[in-house]
Amino acid sequence: MIAALVQTGQARFEYRHYLGHFGSEAAASAMECAADQRDSAFWQVHDELMVRPGTVRDESRLTAFAAEIGLDTEQFISCIDDRIHIDRIRAEHNAARAAGVRLTPTIFVNESSAGITLGSITRAVEAATP
Repeated sequence: MIAALVQTGQARFEYRHYLGHFGSEAAASAMECAADQRDSAFWQVHDELMVRPGTVRDESRLTAFAAEIGLDTEQFISCIDDRIHIDRIRAEHNAARAAGVRLTPTIFVNESSAGITLGSITRAVEAATP
């Protein structure tokens, strides 16, 4: 989807947090706190937590991963502990619920659900493009 639609300039990708499982609030905080130090770190933490979801509940593993990708670990853990991003994360979750999101991934094109296959998303983007 990214290569076919976003990198070609046909669509823009925006990520919104949805707190759909145990640990998702902590995961969202870790991703945002990583991004505070480097935008690309958001996706590095996201991907790590998708592969090893237990990492978010183990501060030593999370800290080790943050160090591995070059983050200032004290700043990172302090950001998480201080819940710096929690109000925005919860607001994104509440907005998603209000829009009808009940599971992830949910993909919208111009505020309409577009399905989750490349074909359905492509059709939605094409239909929305003048």
